[in-house]
Amino acid sequence: MKMMYRAALLAALGAAGFVSAQAQINPNDLALGFTVPQGTGNSDYVVDLGGIPTGGNIVANENTVLSVSGFNGTTFSSVVGSYFAANEASVGIVGGANAGGTGTDVILSVLASQSNPGTTASSSAPTPVSSQSALASAAGTILSGGIGTGQLSQTAANSWFQQVAENSTTVGAANNSFASYLNNNPMTILNGTTGTEVLDLYENMGSGRSGTTGWAYDGNVTLDVAGGNLTATYDETATAVPEPNILVAGLGALALCGIAARRNKLNRKQA
Repeated sequence: MKMMYRAALLAALGAAGFVSAQAQINPNDLALGFTVPQGTGNSDYVVDLGGIPTGGNIVANENTVLSVSGFNGTTFSSVVGSYFAANEASVGIVGGANAGGTGTDVILSVLASQSNPGTTASSSAPTPVSSQSALASAAGTILSGGIGTGQLSQTAANSWFQQVAENSTTVGAANNSFASYLNNNPMTILNGTTGTEVLDLYENMGSGRSGTTGWAYDGNVTLDVAGGNLTATYDETATAVPEPNILVAGLGALALCGIAARRNKLNRKQA
């Protein structure tokens, strides 16, 4: 009996270890990364914010709260805290899908010049990408375990420091990184005074996906890390499309108005 219990326990621990090892950024999830100046024992901190919100309930200028379920305030403060207060921490958002051909795309952030830019970008679009293969290579640096989440040593192969960028002016330390493939750096210095930052999101769909080429503005994310907590809200770019029930109700109301008008007209004639 003890042997069976021990075997079951070992199997459970092995399964748990496997799940942990498989933690990775999903295709087109928004990966939020914080880096600090390079130093012995220094780490990055990465949070998976989930995918860009979609659907009829997302409307322009109505902020949608993104998931930060993997965020740990204590760990974040120990990794970033002192550098954040000294305006030495950098932050950025990346994402992508590497499906090959026109299914490949990347997402990156650019610092917005306004605190509430709304439905239009308040930043300049990134520089053009050299080729579809560059997009695919950039996406590959953050998918399939390319970047881990949580606290990661800067010397780890799957750290933000290695695979994306070291800071707002330096590409990743690996031979080929997200920033170096795209010739665009998604990082900006995190405001240590307010603890807030607005990042515009741009997506490059390569050559022809959905009829779009080059960089397209996707919306913006407002970050707030004041007090060692994290909130991230997304602002949609498109104007609202009426929900089906609202549209039907509106058409019904118009129909009723039309019927009433015809009845009134008929009554006047009969009188």
